[in-house]
Amino acid sequence: MVILRFVFSYGVDTMLWPSDMTSPLGFPCETRLLPFSEQTRADIDRLAEWYQSSLGWDDPGGPSPWTTQESESFDAQAKALLGRIRSKLPPGWALLGHVSEPCRVARAAPG
Repeated sequence: MVILRFVFSYGVDTMLWPSDMTSPLGFPCETRLLPFSEQTRADIDRLAEWYQSSLGWDDPGGPSPWTTQESESFDAQAKALLGRIRSKLPPGWALLGHVSEPCRVARAAPG
């Protein structure tokens, strides 16, 4: 069984991580090696890149440059992508993870 985890991380260009650190998919997963359509892979790449902008890289401990609206939009798209990936997994694959809370609202800038 192939088990993937759905976890965003700063400085990483995907949110998909295999449970096995020696996976042929890479650690984290290399998007091009995943059994998804080009569109799904592009959406994974786009959302992972977007996530990187939620951190104020000049002041990582400070507030996020995202507004509450941008944070909510990101979370909605992350939930949708998580569901879409789950629906497209081949037999013998599982995806662990969830997007249950706003990603950055607690640190988002007003507006």
